[in-house]
Amino acid sequence: MARIVRMFLLRAGKAVSNRPLIWLITAFVLSHVMYYVIGIRFDETSLLTFAQYLDPELLKHNLLESLLYLHSQPPLFNLFLGIVLKCSFLDPMFLFQCAYLVCGLVLYCSLFFLQVRMGVNRPLAFVISTAFMASPSFIEYEHWLFYTLPLTVVLTLSGLLLLGFLERKRSWLGFWFFSSLFFLAGIRSLFHISYFALIVVALLALNWRDRKKVMLSALVPFVLILSLYCKNLVLFGRFQTSSWLGIHTSKITTLNLSEQERNQLVSEGKLSELALIHRWSPLAKFPPKYREVTGYEDIPALRQVIKSTGLTNYNHLAYLAISEQYLEDSIQVVRHRPKAYLNGVMKSWLTYFTPHGHFGLLEAPSALSLLNSIYDTFYYGRIPFDMSQTGVLPFCLIPGYHVYLFLFIGLPLLFAYGLMLALSRRSASAGLDRNRRIVILYFCLAMAFVAVPGNLLELTENNRYRFSTEPFSLVLLGLFIQFFLIPRLSRALSRRDSRLREAPQGPKVHED
Repeated sequence: MARIVRMFLLRAGKAVSNRPLIWLITAFVLSHVMYYVIGIRFDETSLLTFAQYLDPELLKHNLLESLLYLHSQPPLFNLFLGIVLKCSFLDPMFLFQCAYLVCGLVLYCSLFFLQVRMGVNRPLAFVISTAFMASPSFIEYEHWLFYTLPLTVVLTLSGLLLLGFLERKRSWLGFWFFSSLFFLAGIRSLFHISYFALIVVALLALNWRDRKKVMLSALVPFVLILSLYCKNLVLFGRFQTSSWLGIHTSKITTLNLSEQERNQLVSEGKLSELALIHRWSPLAKFPPKYREVTGYEDIPALRQVIKSTGLTNYNHLAYLAISEQYLEDSIQVVRHRPKAYLNGVMKSWLTYFTPHGHFGLLEAPSALSLLNSIYDTFYYGRIPFDMSQTGVLPFCLIPGYHVYLFLFIGLPLLFAYGLMLALSRRSASAGLDRNRRIVILYFCLAMAFVAVPGNLLELTENNRYRFSTEPFSLVLLGLFIQFFLIPRLSRALSRRDSRLREAPQGPKVHED
């Protein structure tokens, strides 16, 4: 039986090596057929309910003006929504679903080929990529109309483009790499203009001979990113792509205080009256001095209090000052109640190290419960014990908290291993040339840039943030298995075989 299994694996591995794209598409189709059979369907309800989206009617009939005056979010995902909604000759929901299936396939293939290009053998890359693609978390994000999946696709492609640019020295590859950074900044505000600048400076320092190509390739994407910031600076006096920083930070600071503490700080004049108002409250809940603002009277995206869906328009002009006041309150909480903020940061990191689908906005369908349990146990290493009951910090901060060992311990170790590969000269002996080490350094930078600011500034969906850098973590896992585990296992098996061959043989017994 063992021989049959071994032969099957060898043949499968050879087939993957010879025809990888066919195997990838086959695995993708089979897994999606299985999920469709158990009842997984595309969820587009976020279009009508999420605060991040402009009014669908404005997206459909007044797209360009609404994007121009969009201050709450970077504009590119709303641009995508508007373009699809304008395709009235087809069912927009069908187009959304098709677009997300394509994104899922591109992400799956990109992860596979990125591993192979970095030096991971094809069978191992196929196993890692397929395990990720077939996971309930991947399927949930692929069937959910939100920017998380497209953002992950762009970030993964940026790794492939960077490696191609470093190896081939072609300006067009450099242009598309830096353009991918522009798309990141245009989808999510966390990918700040400083992220773009830091990468440009790093590439100039590491490739000074090609400085002209780097600078020319980065010029147009940098101007595009800068235009997003300058647009908001001119229109709203704020050099940023999202005005919600204060709204986000209030969760990890002000709202992390008890109601009694907030009342006390408000009565002492250390916090504003907004500290007693939920951050996602309708505009009518806020004091008149915040909601009664003037300007842009003929711009629906800024003056519309209620969207056509019946929900609050959080891109209303009044939320600029509201968010700034929340930010000021957050700063005061850090000054006067630092323990509350530290507790919030610990909660953020604990949430970060949990599976992607385990947060309130993304409810897993009941049909996924068994698969989630399997992945939680074997893929994420879930310990079946409520750590919050131990009373040990920081676990006791989150009721019902479980530790996922492969995330809680494995991710930091993979990050450290990636830094070691990128910075150690001995990595060349393992087959990692200078270009690949630079790309690994880029992986680590992206992982740190998503994790550190995200966990210092917000508390809610921190595990969702991690999904965008999960492909980079998996590439590092493939490299770890390829260059660390497999050689050591091979040497251990060789030593065992040598000892067995050298072991003295017992006396031969001749039967008469």
